[in-house]
Amino acid sequence: MRYLAALDGQHLENESMRAIIYVGLEFARIGNASEDMLKIVSATKQALGMIARESKINAARMKKYGVNPEIQTPEKHEEADGGE
Repeated sequence: MRYLAALDGQHLENESMRAIIYVGLEFARIGNASEDMLKIVSATKQALGMIARESKINAARMKKYGVNPEIQTPEKHEEADGGE
């Protein structure tokens, strides 16, 4: 999980971390984004979600990036997958 390691705030200054996050999410704004760009967006969101689930303070911090920090329980995961 390279993105999670890159976003680990313990190793980066706040401005550097914000820049990495914004770049990782910026591709979502491109109308004709390539598959690789969308993979970067997905990996960034996944890493931010993992960080958000570590603590309540991290969850609050990640909300400004549009990340839903809700922890997926098996029941909620099934609902999200269409009840499979």
